[in-house]
Amino acid sequence: MDRRSQHAGSRITLAGFVAAAALVVAACSSAAAPVSPSAPPVAAQSAAPSAAAGEAYAVASVQDAKFGSYLTGEDGKTLYIFTKDTGGASACTGACATKWPPFILAAGDTIKGGDGVTGTFATIKRDDGSMQVTYKGAPIYYFASDTKAGDVTGQGVGGVWFVAATAGGPGGGAASPSSAASPAALGNAVAIVDFGFEAASVTVKPGATVTWTNTGSAPHTATADDGSFDSKSLSGGTTFSQTFTTAGTFAYHCTIHPRMKGTVVVQ
Repeated sequence: MDRRSQHAGSRITLAGFVAAAALVVAACSSAAAPVSPSAPPVAAQSAAPSAAAGEAYAVASVQDAKFGSYLTGEDGKTLYIFTKDTGGASACTGACATKWPPFILAAGDTIKGGDGVTGTFATIKRDDGSMQVTYKGAPIYYFASDTKAGDVTGQGVGGVWFVAATAGGPGGGAASPSSAASPAALGNAVAIVDFGFEAASVTVKPGATVTWTNTGSAPHTATADDGSFDSKSLSGGTTFSQTFTTAGTFAYHCTIHPRMKGTVVVQ
């Protein structure tokens, strides 16, 4: 065999060896590499949570021997009517709304009447953009001085605030709106508010009972100048009642704060 034949044979042999080695390595690599499982399907994105449900308010009707049937709202607290509200709009804003918080519905809130509450509920838009509940067309409120269910310390305040009657309008022996606005209010409720009597003068018929309610925290009295009646010290939230059987004008004052004065006119 000549040298060229030997060299050619060597080249062929070496080339074949390299090719065979490459095949073996490839086969081993293929056998050793784990087979990747197919990727699992991507889980569907959970739907975004819906907006939180609002409050569900239920307005109840309370029967009271003194004030009749009236409405209560959240936590059983008394609801009130403001006789200065006209045309379904609220006349109580600013500091008034702090003392008499309107019954507000936020977005998503719902309201319904309990047993015996057959009037229609709706809402009105207040100056600040909030939505106030109305009952039979009248805006309704809470009283900040009422701290628990059963409190009715707002009854008769100023001769213009009264419990919201289940039948509609002001309840609890309320005066009519026209007479309540007069200087000598026709009614039987006097509130002791901010070191004053509201209304400072009330007019009643013989045999009527006048009730004083201390709506503040400081003690006060309702004491007749002629000594015919005396409430003694009234703490916040307490009441005193006096029945007037004879005609006349009865001046009274607070013995603790003598500058506080009022009159009851019986005619």
